[in-house]
Amino acid sequence: MVTSNSSEQPAWQRNPIFEFFASLKLAVVLLTMLIVAAIAGTLYESSFDAKVARAYVYGAPWFNLWLVLLGANLACSAFSRWPWRKHHVAFLITHLGIITLLIGSLIGRIWGIEGTMTLFKGEPPANRLLVEERQLRVHDVDGIVKGFPAEFLHHPPTPQHPRDLGPLASGARLSIVDYAPAMEGRLNPKPLSDGGVSALHFTIATAMMNQHLESWLLADDPQNGNFSMGLAKIELKRGTAPQGHPERSEAKSKGHPYG
Repeated sequence: MVTSNSSEQPAWQRNPIFEFFASLKLAVVLLTMLIVAAIAGTLYESSFDAKVARAYVYGAPWFNLWLVLLGANLACSAFSRWPWRKHHVAFLITHLGIITLLIGSLIGRIWGIEGTMTLFKGEPPANRLLVEERQLRVHDVDGIVKGFPAEFLHHPPTPQHPRDLGPLASGARLSIVDYAPAMEGRLNPKPLSDGGVSALHFTIATAMMNQHLESWLLADDPQNGNFSMGLAKIELKRGTAPQGHPERSEAKSKGHPYG
């Protein structure tokens, strides 16, 4: 009877670090933590939305690290059978397939783009992708509108650690020095004795969804002159009144109301 011992293995297979990454115990721990993370991500998504689940679970740096560790464990486990024999083929194919899926997942999560595209029956093909990503849009002096990613859930900029966005056309550098996640700008127009811009405050109540939406509109204002609600769009335009009557403004609604 021929017996084998560990001395017949290559030296790198007997290395404690290699044995740790190739161990079955590490694989069990990694898979258990991934299952727990998947449960936590599902709870986050049901309690908040998919964006929060991606930010704190599926897109978090620690989740990427966990996938890298699992890939390293599978690779070391496969190399622990070296030199390979014919009866190792199924074992190697299984491990190589999982490693390929993990690599594809990491590539898609780091460099991939997620978005939605709306298609309507009878309409021509759409070529616009709606991406759920916040951007800081800057109108530069050269007339070009530049967009910069503005997702700061994990590492928000602070006065001590600002986020440098690079140079502008004027030669100045653009930096974000602070970030307030819960800040909201709202209009609060006040009556003026004369001059100023016509303003309208409106409230919409939807019968189906029982929603109450309100906003201010400023006449002919590019940023605050319209209000979009799904397919419906409300605009406040400055009109021309008949002779002898003061100037008037009117609000127009386009699209399909919610009811």
